[in-house]
Amino acid sequence: MSSLLRRILVNQTTRLILMIFLFVILIVVFFLAYSYFNQIRLYEQIQYDRMLAITKTLSAEIDGDEHQRITLKYQEKDELKTYEQDSSFYRIHRYLKDAQQMNKTGSAIYTLVYDPIRRQFFYGASSSETPYYRHQYKQFPDKLKQDYLRGGIIPRYSSENGTWISAFWPIKNSRGQTVAVVEADVKFNEFIQMARKQVLFRLGMALIVIVVISLFLYRSVKKILLKEEELKRQLLEQKHLIEDKNKDITDSINYAKRIQDAILPPKREIASGLRDFFVLYEPRDIVSGDFYWYHQFEDGGQVLAVADCTGHGIPGALVSVIGSSLLNEIVKQREITSPAEILRQLDKGVHTGFGSSRGIEGQRDGMDISICYIPPAKNELIYGGALRPLLCLRQGEILEFKGDRFPIGGGDLYEKTAFEEQKVPIQQGDVFYMFSDGFPDQFGGPKGKKMMTGKFKKHLLQHAHLSFEEQCKKLVLLIEEWQGDLDRVDDVLVMGFSV
Repeated sequence: MSSLLRRILVNQTTRLILMIFLFVILIVVFFLAYSYFNQIRLYEQIQYDRMLAITKTLSAEIDGDEHQRITLKYQEKDELKTYEQDSSFYRIHRYLKDAQQMNKTGSAIYTLVYDPIRRQFFYGASSSETPYYRHQYKQFPDKLKQDYLRGGIIPRYSSENGTWISAFWPIKNSRGQTVAVVEADVKFNEFIQMARKQVLFRLGMALIVIVVISLFLYRSVKKILLKEEELKRQLLEQKHLIEDKNKDITDSINYAKRIQDAILPPKREIASGLRDFFVLYEPRDIVSGDFYWYHQFEDGGQVLAVADCTGHGIPGALVSVIGSSLLNEIVKQREITSPAEILRQLDKGVHTGFGSSRGIEGQRDGMDISICYIPPAKNELIYGGALRPLLCLRQGEILEFKGDRFPIGGGDLYEKTAFEEQKVPIQQGDVFYMFSDGFPDQFGGPKGKKMMTGKFKKHLLQHAHLSFEEQCKKLVLLIEEWQGDLDRVDDVLVMGFSV
């Protein structure tokens, strides 16, 4: 049962049905209770009005002087044993009896006299056949004493004989003095029992209706839960299927990462030719569209490249494999060292490799790349770039060498001219940086905007005094803090080196 209730509460539709059902029950209970108490209140008010009318009429008919004479003449209890003993007593009795018969009251109508010395009420005349003259009214309500002189109603009260409601009105003598009151009672027990029977009958009918509705709702809820279980089962099957597919894809991507890592130059190979360097390489996904490349010739000359291929993830990684293979062919096999010529050959190779997509409007298969050639003499650096710059930190300043304003490949989106190269004399203490657009294009910071190259260069300048290892760590902290809770937008690649 608890399991079923838990399932009902979890499901939004069944929970709503249950809430509506409980709300209906509350409304039924409220109206039953309201009907019961309202019925009693209305009946009570009717009886009050009826009793007041009777007592007011009788107080006007009864002679107050005559009633006073009787109570003064006969001072002892049961001194009047029959109504015939006194004609005035008999006359008052007839008034009370006629009123009882005419109004069909269930209990006797009687007069009461208050004894201020004893602080007690005593019965006078009565509509009953047997007089109980001067008998003490033991458990009189306080309301009777409070309003003895002006009359009124006595709200529902209980005595040893049941629950009652009463009304009384003063009987006055010729001098306007209250000498007694006439009181009429209605026993309330019978009506309360009748009202309860009606409520119980209505409650029984309501319960039958509620049971019928409950059975209908139970069947509906059961269908909904069964449908939900079937949907959950299907979703679980689909989830497992997706997880299996995702595992296959992830395994394939991880294998692709192993292949991509294998084509990247080992850092020990770079270290054999450069005095000091660092490489910060963080793919946005498992595999990257960025790659770096290095080769040292037998004469000591070195070629370094940092490339940002179209896209990221699997598409970018595929382009990076092609770019790395082209560089191997152009530089290692054909021993081309001129950055401008390397760029031209790369562009030609990319166009050949992606020839099937060259005619597609808006197609941009290719890469942005910066290439440096360091001759054996190491007194200068020859730089060529396609949309990627070279930064040189020299004597506390950042020098920026910009490449050509068109990429490698790129279909027909760019009007290209011949690639150019720049010769940069190397001075003592120079530090060079090549990087993809992962840092400048990352959104973040207090306003969620791009970092831009200016902030990136400022950071490099601020931490130039640190070792390359520490600079790399600072760059990692920079992009993590700048990114914050936002997603990484691109692959990140930075290479720093000194000659």
